[in-house]
Amino acid sequence: MSSNAGLPPGFQRTLYLATRAACTDASMLLQERAGASNLLGCADADALDDSARSRLTVSSLVLETVFSAIQDYARDENSAHSPASRLPPEILCSIFARLPFAGRIWTSHVCHAWRTASLEFPVELWSVIPPTRRLDTMGPLLERTRTRNVPIELTGVTLKALRRVSSSCVMIKAHMAHTRVLVLRVEDCALNRRGQLAAALNMPAPMLRYFCLEDNDKLPPLPFERGIFGKHAPLLERLTIRKGAKQYLSSFSAFPTILTVKLEYIATGSPLDPAWSTLLGFPSITALELYTLGGGSLIPDSIRLPRTITRLKLFVTDIAELATFDMEHINTIPNVHIVCRCATLPPATIEAFLPVALRAHAMEAVLDSGRLEFRVRDSSSTLVRSFSNIEPTTLLGESLWESTYGSVANLKLYICDSLLRWLRINASPCPNIEHLTVAHKIWDELEGPGRLISDFSRVGLTVPRLQTLTLLAPSSSGSTRPIVDAQALIKFVSSLHLTAPKLALLCLRGIALSSSGKSKLDGIADIVRLEPEGIAQFPNLWKDD
Repeated sequence: MSSNAGLPPGFQRTLYLATRAACTDASMLLQERAGASNLLGCADADALDDSARSRLTVSSLVLETVFSAIQDYARDENSAHSPASRLPPEILCSIFARLPFAGRIWTSHVCHAWRTASLEFPVELWSVIPPTRRLDTMGPLLERTRTRNVPIELTGVTLKALRRVSSSCVMIKAHMAHTRVLVLRVEDCALNRRGQLAAALNMPAPMLRYFCLEDNDKLPPLPFERGIFGKHAPLLERLTIRKGAKQYLSSFSAFPTILTVKLEYIATGSPLDPAWSTLLGFPSITALELYTLGGGSLIPDSIRLPRTITRLKLFVTDIAELATFDMEHINTIPNVHIVCRCATLPPATIEAFLPVALRAHAMEAVLDSGRLEFRVRDSSSTLVRSFSNIEPTTLLGESLWESTYGSVANLKLYICDSLLRWLRINASPCPNIEHLTVAHKIWDELEGPGRLISDFSRVGLTVPRLQTLTLLAPSSSGSTRPIVDAQALIKFVSSLHLTAPKLALLCLRGIALSSSGKSKLDGIADIVRLEPEGIAQFPNLWKDD
């Protein structure tokens, strides 16, 4: 051994003696075994192995073993001292949970410590199964959650490949008892397999809260002998019925816990779809989302909805379909959202859905791709009306103006379009607006990133009673905030034609001021507030309510 080794003398001597003894013992053992095999003339596996090893020197064999031991030692040391290995399992799993589902599986195969951590926290990592056509491959993960009684969410099980339908049905049946969410899409299920699927859906579902079903309407109905979920799903609250599954809607009216129903492909023409009368049999439904098919002869005021509804969303194909609903009842529903998918809503239709009892207090409007989405609510938020796919100029009609911009006290405008598409609202003053918020995704588009916003001329509002003005920009990490020119902002406030000498509050969120700009703004507002954080995202006028 080298005399220049850095080991302490005692360690060096110990390693030297151990290596020399290993070489001596290995040499004697190999010589004895080789001699015995030659004497007996046998060629068994051990003899062949000894013969192969005899071609190597004894020192090579010992060094190979020593090198392997050093590798194992280095691997253990790296694992013990690396930051990832020192993290508690809870922290590791919170990091793994941010990965895609496939990434979580890969990380569980990296090392023993990571695999152990992954197995200890199935709720965070394995309780939500992403959409898949191969549910049968998820067996080990699902079994892991079942042994710990963890509720699972099957967010999209598609039955299509015939050879996998049977095994997927077996998996659904085996894990129905701890399934919390089941989204099932049946694309192709042979007749001899539909019985297996029905048997899986006949199983009691004590933890199920949301169920979504889409079936192939070209195949015979599923034979529910004992009723869907064996008529035992005590926590089922939300139901979605998609294409080909309307025939099963009546099976769910037996569940008094269902509060929300989403129904697609329902016809409004005559003769009326049986699904309309089936809906009336749901005793506790409070939220209803309907996607109509259109077509057929329309009978005005012919469709009745459950009296328990407090939230209604209508996606209609044709504007004329709206006339088939019982408007007297709809005007009493607290929250209604109307979407016409093929054409914009005309002013007369919008006015019909603005009940007389609605005294608009607050209004939010989102302008995106040249279309307007807006929501109005009364002062107590008892009545809320939302509309999508609106031509912006639609609201400039005199009667509709009075029901919207002309009556609200709190107006929020969210602009997603280019500044060239700013909505010019200059038909009439907005005499009741006291609080105005204007948010724009690309404030500085015309000026260039980080340059001054110096032109507010496209905001053509007249708000004489305005008290507070808020300008908003989106939060975006790593990018320069838009900068507003103080003099241009003063000119803009002046163009609003205030009757008061000053605003009570001017707030800029996510927008910077030019140098010495704040002192210039003292003359137009009692309080000037600068907040660096802008708005995280623009609102969804239906989901955010």
